[in-house]
Amino acid sequence: MMKIWLTNYVANSAGYVFWKAGTLQMNVTPDMVPKSVPFQLNTTVFEHIVPALYAHYPNKAMQLFINATSPPAINGSSLGLNLTASGDVTVSVILDNKTV
Repeated sequence: MMKIWLTNYVANSAGYVFWKAGTLQMNVTPDMVPKSVPFQLNTTVFEHIVPALYAHYPNKAMQLFINATSPPAINGSSLGLNLTASGDVTVSVILDNKTV
């Protein structure tokens, strides 16, 4: 029989390595959102939240850049697993000439 122990230290070290390598970031484009999702990634979704954005860029595609600003913290216990992550999201409008 073989036992494998996974501690908080191992999980947090892995999170640090992934964060330091820059792999905890993602660019979400409109083609990544399935058509079955009730909202699509365009300015129409933000029409009532940010009216000026929609007024300036009506029904334009958008993209999101999601980036971890620090390593995730993972804490496991007999009660379950807790993951704490912090990051930022940059929202950009894709113009007709495909620039942001």
